[in-house]
Amino acid sequence: VTVTPTSADTSVATVSPASLIFTTDNWSVPKTFTVTGINDDIVNPNGGRGGKISHTASGGGYDNLPEGSRPGFTVAVTDDDQASLLLSKSEGVVTENGETLNYTVKLSSQPTGDVTVTPTSADTSVATVSPASLIFTTDNWSVPKTFTVTGINDDIVNPNGGRGGKISHTASGGGYDNLPEGSRPGFTVAVTDDDQASLLLSKSEGVVTENGETLNYTVKLSSQPTGDVTVTPTSEDTSAATVSPASLTFTAANWSFAQTFTVTGVNDDIVNNPHGVRAVIISHTASG
Repeated sequence: VTVTPTSADTSVATVSPASLIFTTDNWSVPKTFTVTGINDDIVNPNGGRGGKISHTASGGGYDNLPEGSRPGFTVAVTDDDQASLLLSKSEGVVTENGETLNYTVKLSSQPTGDVTVTPTSADTSVATVSPASLIFTTDNWSVPKTFTVTGINDDIVNPNGGRGGKISHTASGGGYDNLPEGSRPGFTVAVTDDDQASLLLSKSEGVVTENGETLNYTVKLSSQPTGDVTVTPTSEDTSAATVSPASLTFTAANWSFAQTFTVTGVNDDIVNNPHGVRAVIISHTASG
């Protein structure tokens, strides 16, 4: 007697060998069929798929057995796929002068239809991400696609030398809706600072006569402050030259607009050094 098994769906499970033969001598000795679960790349509903093995017999009076005399075998094939987004990296660094970096994303398993992956920057004043979305199909779900992160400039000297940004991701369609947070990892970006706090003068030297002649120079800040900044000039020798006003105040709104100091030569009645001049240094301090 030849017993032949048949899998109702060989994409779910297969059975081997193709048949077993029983004789008049070994008919009561059990023989073995082996069922093998077949992989797919799809997240199956209810966590798996069901298969059925049916059997037929021929020869030795076992032809045309009714269904009740040739029971089937039911197999449950549990799923090993999980819907999630796979990133090529989880973090990166760019400067704030518009430098970019790339990372890729793909799906962990074959979707049932088109899947749209959308990135969102937590703070677009720190970093942006493009394109606005990527679409994966049942054909290209395993092929990585690229998002580009761009560092955004500010004019502030940032604490610790930079700012941090976060790109989150959502997916929709094809069985990828409502993924838990752990299945849609984010991307962390560090945006390094290119600003340095300093005073910028319009000129570094000048000449006045000691009869009260004046000259002007301007000062402004190199980067946006976090609050008011007071710049104070000091003449190292007020008997030679004075500077006014006593201070200038810059705010977060006007920090990049030049403001003016005026230097005035101060008369004495002495024939000065052999070169006929007195040199004075105006120093500056900033606070705030």
